[in-house]
Amino acid sequence: MLRLEDVLADVGIDVTCVWDGVIPAAELESRGAEGAYDLMTKYRSRKVAPSNWHLYLLLVPGTHSDEEYSGVIGEQRWGAWVEVDPLWSSGEALHAILHEIGHLLNLPHPWDVYGDTPSAMTYPWRWSDWYWNEAHRYYFDEPGRHHVLRAPESEVRPNR
Repeated sequence: MLRLEDVLADVGIDVTCVWDGVIPAAELESRGAEGAYDLMTKYRSRKVAPSNWHLYLLLVPGTHSDEEYSGVIGEQRWGAWVEVDPLWSSGEALHAILHEIGHLLNLPHPWDVYGDTPSAMTYPWRWSDWYWNEAHRYYFDEPGRHHVLRAPESEVRPNR
């Protein structure tokens, strides 16, 4: 079973969860970036040492239609939110989470920079032969890996 920690370890990032509480269901009624921003501001976890990288990830249950269901919070890239559809496979949820974490690490969509590749930073619907059981779909492609591993810290570090 592929885990978020394993994929991030591939680019040299060790993950520690500092809070995994449950937000009351009544507070999850607001959707979209504005509602996620309010929830993340209210439920932000404890402070971490300034030398540690930190980001905030809010996972909320729900079903999406044509509306945006994930995004980065703030120009400083301090957090991301993902609305996880209960009908998704675990692969679909992992892909959405990795995609937003990639943006927190300042990774672009590949088609905006160097051409489309089947990686965590692309959208599955861009590929007619996308299969959720292929592990490389959950990793950052080589340009993305190179960015996270070798770019100056100021270009990669979240919350800067």
